[in-house]
Amino acid sequence: MYSLALLAFILLSTALFSGPISLALTYLHLKNNVADMTRKVFLTILAAVGIFISIGLFTSSRVITAQFIAIMGLLTSVNAIKREHFPNFRFRGPTGTSSGNDGSGPAGQS
Repeated sequence: MYSLALLAFILLSTALFSGPISLALTYLHLKNNVADMTRKVFLTILAAVGIFISIGLFTSSRVITAQFIAIMGLLTSVNAIKREHFPNFRFRGPTGTSSGNDGSGPAGQS
């Protein structure tokens, strides 16, 4: 029973803490290229593991607390990967309005 409790603790801890640790690593930018690449690889692996464990925990658990932990881990891990690898991507785009200076209005079509 002790090993089952330890396994559950490891899975919940990984789902809960992998996202925030990965997100914290996105704010750390190093001058050394080798160290920065190592940080990116570690961040990506940690976030990917967190995503897979969170999805598995969310789909297999009926307990609302475990599902909440899985959702939080999933959202923070996805956000960490988005911040690191796709910094210019926005989930919500612009509203479609133009400032008039981008050449997409009637005056810009000449």
